[in-house]
Amino acid sequence: MKNFLAVLLLSLAFFTAKSQGVVISQVYGGGGNSGSVYTNDFIELFNSGSAPVNLNGWSVQYNSATGTGAWQVTNLSNINLQPGQYYLIQEAAGAGGTTPLPTPDVIGTINMSGTAGKVALVNNITPLNGCPASGTYVDLVGFGVTANCFEGTGPTVAPSNSNSVIRGNNGCLDNNQNAADFTSVIAAPRNSATTPAPCGGPIPTLVANPTSLSFVNTTVGSNSASQTFSLSGSGLTGFPGVITITAPSTDFQVSNNNSTWASSTTVAYAAATLSATTVYVRFTPQSTGPKSGNVTITGGGVSSAVNVAVSGTGIAPLPSLTAGTVSDFGNIVVLNNSTSQSFNLSGANLTGFPGVITITAPSTDFQVSNNNSTWGATTTVSFTSATLASTPVYVRFTPQTLGLKTGNVSITGGGVASAVLVAVSGTSVAAPVPSITANSLTGFGSLCLNVTGGPNSFTITGSNLSTANVTVGSLAGYTYSLTSGGTYTSSLSIAQAGGAISIPIFVKFTPTAAISYNGNIPLGGGGTAVATNVAATGSGVNTTPSLTTGLSSGVTSVAATLAGSITSNGCTAVTAYGIEYSTVNGFVSGTQVPSTNLSGGNFTAAITGLLPSTTYYYKAYATNAGGTAYGLQLSFVTATPALAGTSLTGFGAVCLNATAGPNSLTISGTNLTTANVNVGPLTGYTFSTSSAGTYTSTLSIAQAGGSFSQLVYVKFTPVAVSSYNGNIPLGGGAAALINVPVTGNGINSPAIASTGSAVVLSANAVTLSGLVASIGCSPVTGYGVEISSINGFADGAGTKISSNNINASAVFSSTVNGLVQNTVYYYKAYVINNGGISYGAQQTFTTKSIPSGLIIYGTPVIKGGSLHFSLDNIKPGHYAAQLFNSNGQLVFQRDMIVQLNFIDDTFIIPAKLGTGLYTLQVVTIDTRVKKSFMIQ
Repeated sequence: MKNFLAVLLLSLAFFTAKSQGVVISQVYGGGGNSGSVYTNDFIELFNSGSAPVNLNGWSVQYNSATGTGAWQVTNLSNINLQPGQYYLIQEAAGAGGTTPLPTPDVIGTINMSGTAGKVALVNNITPLNGCPASGTYVDLVGFGVTANCFEGTGPTVAPSNSNSVIRGNNGCLDNNQNAADFTSVIAAPRNSATTPAPCGGPIPTLVANPTSLSFVNTTVGSNSASQTFSLSGSGLTGFPGVITITAPSTDFQVSNNNSTWASSTTVAYAAATLSATTVYVRFTPQSTGPKSGNVTITGGGVSSAVNVAVSGTGIAPLPSLTAGTVSDFGNIVVLNNSTSQSFNLSGANLTGFPGVITITAPSTDFQVSNNNSTWGATTTVSFTSATLASTPVYVRFTPQTLGLKTGNVSITGGGVASAVLVAVSGTSVAAPVPSITANSLTGFGSLCLNVTGGPNSFTITGSNLSTANVTVGSLAGYTYSLTSGGTYTSSLSIAQAGGAISIPIFVKFTPTAAISYNGNIPLGGGGTAVATNVAATGSGVNTTPSLTTGLSSGVTSVAATLAGSITSNGCTAVTAYGIEYSTVNGFVSGTQVPSTNLSGGNFTAAITGLLPSTTYYYKAYATNAGGTAYGLQLSFVTATPALAGTSLTGFGAVCLNATAGPNSLTISGTNLTTANVNVGPLTGYTFSTSSAGTYTSTLSIAQAGGSFSQLVYVKFTPVAVSSYNGNIPLGGGAAALINVPVTGNGINSPAIASTGSAVVLSANAVTLSGLVASIGCSPVTGYGVEISSINGFADGAGTKISSNNINASAVFSSTVNGLVQNTVYYYKAYVINNGGISYGAQQTFTTKSIPSGLIIYGTPVIKGGSLHFSLDNIKPGHYAAQLFNSNGQLVFQRDMIVQLNFIDDTFIIPAKLGTGLYTLQVVTIDTRVKKSFMIQ
């Protein structure tokens, strides 16, 4: 037991050590061969350990399955193969295959066998020789059953042109047993770009995308627009934790939210996987010139930092001056100074300090100042550093001639390349003259005669006036006052002190004729040279009433109630009102129906003697001293007499001369006259107003007019085999004729037969049954069964066996004899009535086989009766049936030609034979069978 444990521990130790390094994980020699997919052979390596392995100076080597000489060598590249990372070595190509390998990590030229060979991983480039000794290689794989060098007890299974041999568990299985560690599967090459599959679990990995950011030229001391990269991770350790992102220098800043910026930031993770997270970077140059470096990303158990390259160029700021704006100075009297305005002046990155900024006015129409006191064509602002704090500069408008004046105040100095301009403008005007103006007067609209409207008002505004009175002249229909409630006169003369005034004037309007009073109220005085006017509008009217035509109601075929509303009486009292109507659309003169029931402005008029089914047009009217007015025309239609009938259930198929029903329908009418309502006729149908009443081919129903409803009962009696579908006419009461559809058919249907069971009595007889499922439209005159040996035989093509034993349940039967033994027969029941013969479904039975040996049926046999016998298992040929009496004398012989392998026959016993014991003997050349029986 101790020895076994020692060996086991030693094996485990070797496996553990071996599993911590690079192994051969896949071998494929079928590249380019017939039936292969890949164009090249390949060898695949895999780091099954937990630490990176550098392959610089290593090689993979190949020898044939039984080769004993030097091995072929392919040198490996200088790569740190990470735990769980694959490494693909492309070897020689063949003439076939359709798909190149994934991008190989190194390319060799070894032409490998597709079925057997040897591959070794060696930590040098010296060729092996023969079967190498342990310790001279890192890993060894003998593949295919003929390989003479291998790890463990035997080589791997054989690969093929489509299959490689591959190490189990993604390359992690390594028991130093080629036969057990490798299986043959469809070739699936993996390279260093394949997702790692570390044996001890996933390798902590961080991925940044993109891996470089380039910023535009940015002024020193300012911040560029931010750029981003996406950060994701897998296999992270130490969670929950944070990933640290660090800027390369003070020329760059990082952020996890595009808001808070610093030289480093963090991204939190709560699991082994970090979903794609946005990281922000901006360029903040502290000096001029190109700036570059790597944003480093660390944490999460990742062995080395992930870098995102960043670059940008810092540029020096230019001198600049910034000035505010001033508004247009407006109208200024020529040779006068406006009130000053100011704008703020500031500068940055100025040069030549200490120095001055020069501000120059555009012309003699403007002046500038740095203190709002001393004015001139130019002024200056001093600065003692590269920065000029916000400083006010003043401008005023000093027009020298009349007209619009514009230009730009120019600001120069401090190293600024171009002058900064501040636009200025103003308009020079002449000295003022006396003037009077007034705002508009609201119109008075239309007023009834001798009714006073207002007061409305307007305001007189004056400027530069003398002390002379301001006057308001007369205009027919209008009066004025200085106060709303004062005395109104046809004109005003208003004392004032001169200069500027603002005087409200109140106006009233009183028309005395039905005319327009539009005109101008003249204004003057105060030393003004030019008078002005205020437009006044108003008119005198003597209006008629205003009406609305209402809706119709209670409309019948001869009468209706029509409504109207008086919404305004007009200028005088209403003296008459009502409804006017006509049959002419847009009528000018119709029939007036006065009304006397005005209440709350609403009234109605009852209209009678109308024609049915007629469109009438109407409008409300009202009359006062101003005339008669009408509302809008409306219309209504008098009711139309109408009949309707409910649907009538169809009668279906009815035997000739039989009566079906009654079914029923309801006739309804509206707006009818007193004329009778008529029903029918329609061939095959009769009608009554009661279910049990007398049915006739037509009905004439008296009714009182207006609304009508009557239940009508209908019966159907066909006399011919035909369709009786049609329409029952309904009319009367002045209504249009309508039809109620009805359906029915006259039939003479045959009886319905149902085939029953078969009771096989013997090899030659059967009793067959049937059922009269329905007698149809006439009495049954015959029934029975029809039999045939043909499957699917046509109706009437078989042998009919009539029956006369029908019972109370309509079941009957027929017994059929003379059938052939062990034979399939087909049969169906039939029934006959006046409508014809009908058949049931075909059924089948099989007769019994005859018994073995010579059989005589129904003994004793009666003289003159039939003797039925059978004999089976014979050969076809000539046979004789012989009767011998008890003395051995031949008394009867029947000769037979037999074509089957049995006899099933019947013959008549001669009546002359006496009673007693007889023998039946059936003979042929080589057969003699006999049997005794009694004759009575």
